[in-house]
Amino acid sequence: MEVFLRFLQKEYQWSPNSVKEVVNKLSKGDVTTVWLLAAYWENVQALLPFGMQKMVAKELRSRNMIL
Repeated sequence: MEVFLRFLQKEYQWSPNSVKEVVNKLSKGDVTTVWLLAAYWENVQALLPFGMQKMVAKELRSRNMIL
């Protein structure tokens, strides 16, 4: 999951600190893979800043992982 967010960080030019904070928050909730991120998206999306939420949701949708 961290690799996925780092990939998106480069694509969307997010700050490394923002990504690190999100990874830490998600890890504390045992969301450690992209599959788990997608599976629990409705519950964990609030842990991400709004702009990041939109882009992660877009990427998960493009991979048919969420509706």
